[in-house]
Amino acid sequence: MSYRPKTKSFISIGQLDWSDVKLMTASSQPQLFKQALLDAISRISVARRKPKDFDFERLHAVLPKSLSTLSLEHCTAPQDSIGPIQREALHKAN
Repeated sequence: MSYRPKTKSFISIGQLDWSDVKLMTASSQPQLFKQALLDAISRISVARRKPKDFDFERLHAVLPKSLSTLSLEHCTAPQDSIGPIQREALHKAN
């Protein structure tokens, strides 16, 4: 986590492990993304340096409702948009 007072920016990163994601169906992947994002927000509460006027608890409460409106189309790209190198890599993984 990183808080930059001059720019008033706070960075907390959520990570997804590809070895977990690649085994999941496309419809179950958004839930993993949502959880990683909420976990990143939760870490703000334990940060040593954090913005005093940022209501992270409210963000953590409101975000699941906003994320529930995501559809599968919001989170995935059509196969046609994948280039030949990515397509080859995908077929090797399967």
